[in-house]
Amino acid sequence: MKARRWILRSALLTLVLCAAVSTGASRSIQDVPKTPAQKPAVAAAPKEVHPAFLTPREKSGAYVFLAWTWLGIGFLLYFLRLKVREADRVHSIGLYKDQNGQKEPPVRL
Repeated sequence: MKARRWILRSALLTLVLCAAVSTGASRSIQDVPKTPAQKPAVAAAPKEVHPAFLTPREKSGAYVFLAWTWLGIGFLLYFLRLKVREADRVHSIGLYKDQNGQKEPPVRL
């Protein structure tokens, strides 16, 4: 239950951060001048312009990709958790005990 909450919270945080980055909310400290005298000089060469998303389909494509990525990570973590539970169960019932009472799994070559 806690793992599901953690996965959902991290997915929500990722979506919020992506939305903040796409709106231009994140700026570095170097970009913001402290006083009017420290304004950066205007560059003679034009800055490179990146086109924005044009259609709603393109806008939602990035979010769908992130959602599928997080869903895939969640499924992988779920299956890993099942494998760990199975290994703990096998260890607790002592399936691989030898005659000396030592618990060791068989060695695969």
